[in-house]
Amino acid sequence: MSDLCYIVVVVVAAVQFAFIGYIVIGGFLAVRWPRTSWLHMPAVVWVVGFALNLRCPLTELKRWARDRAGMSPLSPEGFIEHYITGPWYPAGGRASGRSSCSRRSACPGQPLR
Repeated sequence: MSDLCYIVVVVVAAVQFAFIGYIVIGGFLAVRWPRTSWLHMPAVVWVVGFALNLRCPLTELKRWARDRAGMSPLSPEGFIEHYITGPWYPAGGRASGRSSCSRRSACPGQPLR
């Protein structure tokens, strides 16, 4: 059972990474090929739901499978915190990194100060 649960964890994580990649790249694809925008819009709605603090069913499935597989628990904040924000930002520099990214996306031509 634990091997099957481990496989579930890996597959769910791969699906979540693929979804995040599609969110980032799908907007560019929709601009290039407007017929694909109908695929991207439900994904955007899903992300807006996360911004409103709705829980992701894939994260809940992964929590259950990690517990059954005997793996360490997922961080309370979920997938993004555990796999993306946590490893990519140093513990003390998360706020400044997010601020820098926000300023960079809001004013792409302006130098950061």
